[in-house]
Amino acid sequence: MGKMGRSGKTGSKYKPEYCDLAYEVLAAGKSHFELCRDLKVSESTYYYWMDVHPEFKEAVDRGEQSGLAYWIAYGRDNMASPEFNETAYNNYV
Repeated sequence: MGKMGRSGKTGSKYKPEYCDLAYEVLAAGKSHFELCRDLKVSESTYYYWMDVHPEFKEAVDRGEQSGLAYWIAYGRDNMASPEFNETAYNNYV
């Protein structure tokens, strides 16, 4: 359901299978900017899709939750390492 253009077609490139990609990318601890890059859409389109496609928003929410869990586990497992970069880690969590 995108905005109606001159051709009478919606302007959205949204596909239901993007839900799986959104979950996978975000659950891997990547950012929504990386997801936008992979989807080849702007950040405003990303937020629009979350507003109008509840299944996409649900996939994003679940992916972000899993991604945060990934980074928490990473920090817990690596904080004793001399190579652990606390400043970089704090930027993700």
